[in-house]
Amino acid sequence: MYWWLWCNNCCGATIGLVTMMFFFAKSKRYKAFSKVVFPCGIFSINEPLIFGVPLMLNVMTLIPFVLCPVVVVTLGYVLMQLGVIAPYMGILGVGSMPPLIHGILNGSLSAGIYELFAVGLSCLIWYPFFKMLDNEALKEEQEALESHD
Repeated sequence: MYWWLWCNNCCGATIGLVTMMFFFAKSKRYKAFSKVVFPCGIFSINEPLIFGVPLMLNVMTLIPFVLCPVVVVTLGYVLMQLGVIAPYMGILGVGSMPPLIHGILNGSLSAGIYELFAVGLSCLIWYPFFKMLDNEALKEEQEALESHD
């Protein structure tokens, strides 16, 4: 019943990071990388992002990587228990569908709308941490240009 919430969010709820990277990256590194990982992230394929940034064993991303899925899943569970969101039917084979479409295919427009809200919430949680990563990469790029000249 809560399969999507767990599956799509268990690995850092990285769709927020992918979205932040795609729309707000200033460094060349993350601008180019976001073009590769954004289509994957929309369909819940996290591996290029997790191993490409890298997120694993990265002190700067530990807090959102752990906190984001806990917040999104807990909020979704509470809203389902309160009857605000209709529970998922648990249809197999739709796990890699984008948010909203996944909720609708699982029989609930309210769950699909919550999935979009969860993406926004994920963006809010990841934003300050991504800005730190992006600013660090931008600084490295500027230093490389200055030392190259």
